[in-house]
Amino acid sequence: MSIQKPVEIYQEYRDGALKEKTALNLLRSYVEHSNNPDIRSKSLEIIQKIDVKNLNLFFLLENILISDSDKKLRRISAEMIVKTYLKKGLTALKWAIRMESSPDFFYSVFTLLKERNPSLTRSIIDKEFEEILKRKVISPIQYYIGKLNTLFSRTDYAEFSLNELIYILHNFKFIDDLLRKNEIAFYEVKEGVISKLSLYPVNREKLSDINGLKELIGLEGLGISGEIELDCLNKFKDLKTLIVENSPHMELEIIKNFTKLEILVISGCKLKEITHLENLKNLKRVDFEYNNLKKIQGLEHLTKLEILILKCNHISEIEGLDNLYNLKELHLQYNLISKIKGLTHLKNLEVLNLEWNNISKIKGLNKLNNLYYLNLKFNAIHEISGLQKLKNLEYLNLKNN
Repeated sequence: MSIQKPVEIYQEYRDGALKEKTALNLLRSYVEHSNNPDIRSKSLEIIQKIDVKNLNLFFLLENILISDSDKKLRRISAEMIVKTYLKKGLTALKWAIRMESSPDFFYSVFTLLKERNPSLTRSIIDKEFEEILKRKVISPIQYYIGKLNTLFSRTDYAEFSLNELIYILHNFKFIDDLLRKNEIAFYEVKEGVISKLSLYPVNREKLSDINGLKELIGLEGLGISGEIELDCLNKFKDLKTLIVENSPHMELEIIKNFTKLEILVISGCKLKEITHLENLKNLKRVDFEYNNLKKIQGLEHLTKLEILILKCNHISEIEGLDNLYNLKELHLQYNLISKIKGLTHLKNLEVLNLEWNNISKIKGLNKLNNLYYLNLKFNAIHEISGLQKLKNLEYLNLKNN
């Protein structure tokens, strides 16, 4: 059965071809009996549009809220109860809030509830935090609970606004949910909310499938690993650190307006060229290792860059680095480079790694007065010149040449 069917029913109702009662009965039948979750949720959304108020509908919503296995349906039912049946459905709503695990549910319900009844919302949230802070568990979530205890002991709980508490609670529920599913490699909390997050999504097709992620507007650092479609990554324009690993869906155009980025790691993502970085002028570290890059390009605007890692690519020539005056580390190991050149402007360079290339002569390094680490092992070197001028050189590796 096509999801278009509930839409057609709604259109016929709007056109006057179906009476309200008939349309509602058909849609309700889909909600109760269809095996297609998309049809069920679409039918319930359309019932919400019709904006009917009757006892039978309330009982349907209450039943879905308490016992349905579909988290999207539970969320829609909760929204409808808040909008239309708050007094009648309050007991069921409180029970669902206590038992629910989906972060989307909390954020949506509390956002609606605060508009209807702020004092009720505050009392429910107060109870939620009271229960959270009493939890005694030995698990990664205990770190978050400890951070909340510290926050609320340092700042009077009463001073937090309702919006702040909703956001903090959403962050906590998000982490709690993903920890149970083993989809988090690392997280960090600052002032009660998630500041850094490293995800390892399991059985997810899209980033937006991770419930509650797109609401984490306070994220400063985000790491993503795996072949997940990065459909909502562009929502995190305030990130300072972004790490994407082993994703064939990563394209640099997605992040072209992430102007606050300071650290960018795109590893194992089959990148073929470096583009769209001209606006990312705050970058201090760029790591594009394990890709398919053949050329060093597109970096000329990154004048604050201090660390550049391009190891394990197909680069054959050192070029495009003339404007990187602040560069301190350059890692080009495991490439196809045959000649040392294009480094004379890098006056602040301290670390240079060129191991496992095809270099035959050491030259062009004599102006790198700050260089203290030089790795040239596993090359084809048969001629050395200019190293005596590197007065700060502490580490030199020429093994296997």
